[in-house]
Amino acid sequence: MPQVHGAVRDAWMQACRVIDVELNAVTDNPLVFPDAENPSHIEDQVISAGHFHGMPLALAMSYLKAAIPVLASISERRLNKLVDPANNDGLPAFLIGNEDGTDSGFMIVQYTAAALVNDLATRAHPASVYSIPTSANAEDHVSMGTNEARHVLDMTEDLGHVLALELYTAAQALEYRQDMLNAARALAERGDWKAVAAKISCAPREDRAEWTVFEQDVRSLMDALCKADGFHAGSAVQNAHARIRKHIDFMRRDRAMDGDVQKICQLVASDALLGNAQ
Repeated sequence: MPQVHGAVRDAWMQACRVIDVELNAVTDNPLVFPDAENPSHIEDQVISAGHFHGMPLALAMSYLKAAIPVLASISERRLNKLVDPANNDGLPAFLIGNEDGTDSGFMIVQYTAAALVNDLATRAHPASVYSIPTSANAEDHVSMGTNEARHVLDMTEDLGHVLALELYTAAQALEYRQDMLNAARALAERGDWKAVAAKISCAPREDRAEWTVFEQDVRSLMDALCKADGFHAGSAVQNAHARIRKHIDFMRRDRAMDGDVQKICQLVASDALLGNAQ
């Protein structure tokens, strides 16, 4: 969603710009200009100013820190949509077959993501707005930029964990979705439009006026399914999915997930998935 992801990227680019400027800036105090032309007094060669102050970096880190839980939050919302049967467009609840009602599937993964997002949000409060004087008031206004940078570093790691949980969940959902689409195609190829209609939720009753239009829509859907050359994700998604499946198997029944979560977090941290997707 560009309105969210783009805004977060803007925060990142602003931080990069400020860091680049400050790395190339002079932070000495005072600034000494021994080669100043025609100095009339010492103040022309020795200029005391607040170049030591870290507020440019501190505010940039505050901006970036506020963006981190925003990106994590929208990632968790996508994850939640995949596991919620009321919103996942026909995928099984919590992405597990659960024929006997004993499996919880990816429910706890969403719990984990929600907890991480909540924690990130509570840590996003800006340290830069709380100045505490130091050095016997010689430094009477302090940026606290080091705290901000440290927070960003720690929070970025947890952001990676949330994104990893989304990828872990999406890999499971993708296989279910492909199976569903291919099954729908096989059903359509049988030519029995009522068999296809029976699989569609919220269909009108046969005695309603909408039934004729519904039949036409179902037949059009069957025609599109029959003409489709198989169903698969784009190449970048396929590559990323294949890399995930080298380390983590599709989950058919409940199992301990801590090992899977550690593996997907390591994959995200290593940038291996990004390289595979390109």
